[in-house]
Amino acid sequence: ALGVPTTRALAAVATGETVYRETPVPGAVLTRVAQSHVRVGTFQYFYAQGDPELLRKLADYVIDRHYPEAKAHPNPYRALIEGVAQRQARLIAGWMHLGFIHGVMNTDNMQIAGETIDFGPCAFMESFDAATVLSSIDRQGRYAWGNQPQIGQWNLTRLAESLLPILAENEEAGIEEAQAAVNAFGETFNAEFVPGFCRKMGLASETEEAQQFVLETFELLTRQKVDFTRFFRELTRVAGGAESETLIGLFDAAAEGQDWVGRWHAAALAKEEGFSERADVMRRINPIFIPRNHRVEQAIQGALQNDYSIFERLNKVWSSPFEEQAGNADLEEPASAAEEVQQTFCGT
Repeated sequence: ALGVPTTRALAAVATGETVYRETPVPGAVLTRVAQSHVRVGTFQYFYAQGDPELLRKLADYVIDRHYPEAKAHPNPYRALIEGVAQRQARLIAGWMHLGFIHGVMNTDNMQIAGETIDFGPCAFMESFDAATVLSSIDRQGRYAWGNQPQIGQWNLTRLAESLLPILAENEEAGIEEAQAAVNAFGETFNAEFVPGFCRKMGLASETEEAQQFVLETFELLTRQKVDFTRFFRELTRVAGGAESETLIGLFDAAAEGQDWVGRWHAAALAKEEGFSERADVMRRINPIFIPRNHRVEQAIQGALQNDYSIFERLNKVWSSPFEEQAGNADLEEPASAAEEVQQTFCGT
C-alpha cells in the first residue's frame, strides 16, 4: 500500500504447537506470495555445489522468468547481476524513504526479483536517527536504517562471487565483469536516495543546493529527535497552505524548528514554478499512517488472546496510508514512553 515492491501475506495458520523463541509462543505457518522465492543465498548454495552447469541452469531460469532483457546483452550473466543490483537499489531507497528497517538483511533474505521478503524483526523508525536498530538479533548495528545500502551492496557482491564460474572464461576477467556489474547498485541508489527525499520535501531535486539541504536536515532531525513520519506528514500540510506551528512543535527546540521552516520556504520556493505539482507529489508519497511498532505489538498481543479486532482495524487503516482518516487520528501518534517498543523479533 505504501508503493514499495513487497511479497504479500496470503495466510497465517495456527499449528497448535508451541514454538520456543525468547518465550514460549503459539506456532503458526505464514504463507507468502512472491514473484520468486529465489534468493542471493540460493545462488550461494548452487555455487557451493561446485558444478558450473548447475549454476548456469539456475541463472538461465532466473533470466527467463525475471530478467528476459538480459538475453540481449553480450554477457547475460553480467546483465543479470546489474538487473538485480538496480532493483535492489530502488527497493532499499524505497524502504529508507519511509523510515523502514528490514532488520535481518542476510543473503537468504535478499530476493532476486527485487521484492521485500522475510522482514521478520522489521520496524519503522520513529525518532529520526540513521543509527536506529530495533532487531533483537542485530547487536552490532549491521542492519541499522543508514547501513542498509552498504549491506545491500555487500549481498550483491556475494551474488557476483557466486556467478564467477560462468561470468567469463577466466577468473580475472570474471572479477572485472562482476565488479562492473555490482557498481550498478551504487549508481542507481545515488540516483534514487537523496532525490527521493527532495521530492518528499517538495524541493527541486536537480539542484545541488536542494540535495545539500536534505543532508543538513537529516543532521538536524537526528539532533532534535523529530519523529520521521510526522515530520513529513506535517511538512506536507504546510506545503498545502497550513500553518507551521504543529510542524515546529515536533522539534525539541522551537527556535531550531522555526529556523528550519524558514530555510525550507526559501529552498522550496526558490523555484516557484512547479511548486504546486511538487506539493501534490508530497501528498502521494508521504504517508499519514504507517505500521508503528507499538501498534503492531498491540495487534500481536490481541491475537495471542484470540482477539483480532486490533489487527483488523490496523489492517484497514494501513491499506490506505495516504488518505486522511479523521476517526483514526490516534494511529498517527508515536508511542508514549510506556508503549515504546525497544526490540522486534523474528516472529514479529
